[in-house]
Amino acid sequence: MRALDIGLDKNLFIDGSESQKRMAQYGELLDSLDMLVLAKKGFQHKTIGGNVRVWPTGSLYKPGYFFDGLVLGRKLIAKNNIDVIIAQDPLFTGLIGFILARLSGKKLLVGVYGNNVYDPYWRNESLSRKFLAVLGGFILRRADAIQVDGLETVEVLEKKFPGKVFWKPMVPPDLSSFGGRKEREEGAVNVIFIGRMVKQKNIPMLAGVIEEVSKTVLNKKVNFTMVGDGPYAHYLSRRLAGRKVINVSYVRRSSRESLGQLLPAQDILILTSRY
Repeated sequence: MRALDIGLDKNLFIDGSESQKRMAQYGELLDSLDMLVLAKKGFQHKTIGGNVRVWPTGSLYKPGYFFDGLVLGRKLIAKNNIDVIIAQDPLFTGLIGFILARLSGKKLLVGVYGNNVYDPYWRNESLSRKFLAVLGGFILRRADAIQVDGLETVEVLEKKFPGKVFWKPMVPPDLSSFGGRKEREEGAVNVIFIGRMVKQKNIPMLAGVIEEVSKTVLNKKVNFTMVGDGPYAHYLSRRLAGRKVINVSYVRRSSRESLGQLLPAQDILILTSRY
């Protein structure tokens, strides 16, 4: 089978990146895999693992991604005799994939990773989300198959699209960095948060939890590690500093490999996401 994958992952152009390793593994299951990446000028075509080819659109600006993606996609479909088109989401790349599939008569696989357009919390977060939910539903209804990364999403979408939803767990291509127990402070409890510092992650609740734990009399020291960046990052650090909360460290950005070294020393993973 020959597949065309449409996405936004610029890490595919970084030699040795996790994205490259993962796609090389996928390529072993296919005759060929062409990765169409919506990107600005400055990226170069790459070949990974022999039969995986990465193609940047080379757009002048982001609004050009749509038309550049359609033009490059049609060329790749004709040149490489593509059998199936894969879109990484049911919105922007999904719309490109849908049009290409209709024009070429190819099958369309749409991925739903993370946010589900039928999730009321996601849909009601802004007015634009309500319009995007309509677009997402339109694309998913016309997809030949839907690939998701969460079992809860499978349950929701299977009721709407029976027989064409399947689950694919998101597993790093190399798990070796997650092994072992790292050195840690004797008698302390280590708590970690990992995520984008955005509204969805309910950062005010996260701050409240840390404040409550910090002012509770415990017989152990509690260390907090906050991994992530975004518009709420400064809010969190300012609020905790104002409450004189200590034992909090911040890691704005971290690679998967770095997380593999950080996680073994932790006792508790805290999640405060709204959805």
